[in-house]
Amino acid sequence: MASWKLALLLAATMLSPLVDTICAKSWTFSTNMAPGVDPLQFLIISSPTQKKVAWTTLQNFASSDGRAFPLVSSGLNEPKGLAIDHANGWLYVADSGANKIFRYTILTDMSAGKPTLVTSGVRVTVSEGHPVEWLTLDKDGNMFYTAPDTNNINKISAVTLAKMGDRGTRATDLVIVSERTLEDQSMLKGTIPQEERNALQQGVMLADKPPEAPNIYSFYEASINPHVSLPTSIWADGADLYWTNGQAGKTAGTIVKGEANPRSHVGFHGSAPFPTTAITNISDGAFGLAKTNQFMFFSQNGPAPRTGLVTGLIMGTNIKIDVTSRLVRPRGLAWDQDQTVYVADEDEGTVWSFPAGRLTANMPLTKTVHLDGAYGMAIFSSKDQAFSANQRDVNRQTFNEESQLKAATNGDESSKTMMNQLKEAIFGR
Repeated sequence: MASWKLALLLAATMLSPLVDTICAKSWTFSTNMAPGVDPLQFLIISSPTQKKVAWTTLQNFASSDGRAFPLVSSGLNEPKGLAIDHANGWLYVADSGANKIFRYTILTDMSAGKPTLVTSGVRVTVSEGHPVEWLTLDKDGNMFYTAPDTNNINKISAVTLAKMGDRGTRATDLVIVSERTLEDQSMLKGTIPQEERNALQQGVMLADKPPEAPNIYSFYEASINPHVSLPTSIWADGADLYWTNGQAGKTAGTIVKGEANPRSHVGFHGSAPFPTTAITNISDGAFGLAKTNQFMFFSQNGPAPRTGLVTGLIMGTNIKIDVTSRLVRPRGLAWDQDQTVYVADEDEGTVWSFPAGRLTANMPLTKTVHLDGAYGMAIFSSKDQAFSANQRDVNRQTFNEESQLKAATNGDESSKTMMNQLKEAIFGR
């Protein structure tokens, strides 16, 4: 028998438990929906007190199963903010207790005729040793998060996030770059020689651009920017970035608008802070934030102990209406990109929904689902690009292949070679 065949047979014998894993193939579930049919939606919820992240499917603004199911039930200390990369199916979890941000690949399982949500089982740490509470992603996959130790707003670029995990960049490689440094760099971009500027406009590179360094950009800092006091929730919308301040909202801004890619300008003493605008100063502090096409909703403490409000603000005005005052400690908010907003009451351990197409006082609330300590939320929908691509066959486990190979072989090169031969025999080159 040829030596490569013998090696292949040996690999199959030694690593047979992994064969099913290697053969994993996602299968396609049609998400083409007739007009007027609501998309399938998973509501994902964090619970810092329960140290877990859970999910439920939504139907008529409530859980279709009447309960939440565990998605990540171990390995978390105090999960709070959640964000989804809808193109890649990546779920980011801000673990405040561990000072880390984790990434999970979420998969839909339609095999039993009933939709369920799972993860691939592979976790990637994208930030470590840096306090974090809330986070969001913009349309390009850049991450923005609030840092409660410095009261700053930080950014990790999509380029850096894509290199995390098996692609060489580790969370410990990331270096924080201050707002002042970024402002100076931004200001200096205006001094590019005309020859180079013309070349750039024509798409000509005069020199190879160095690869982006694995940095954390601290580009809205409380010590420099007058509209950053205690940033809590954060929301990206196109080129705009919004956040709530948990204190000093009447001076710094209850809701503040910045930019996802801000440019500095020259001030009296050099580069000026990145531009920000207070959208409203109507309350001292706020927590969760959700922006629809017409309104901004935010959660805040009520006028009396153990009372909380969700307040709606008409975009472009200072007109506010308390849409509900019956909550105790409302925190995270999530918008379904249509006509519904969800709010998590951490004290009651309940997620509620209310209509987002209009703004009236004391709106009726619909109980969505119960989860002790409910805090942050995100929605994964059949409209998302990753929904069809990230599906799991019930008979085989979908996974990050490279990570599984590394784990299975413990870095042994001869074992890797046999595994690669086995892969080629199954899939071809």
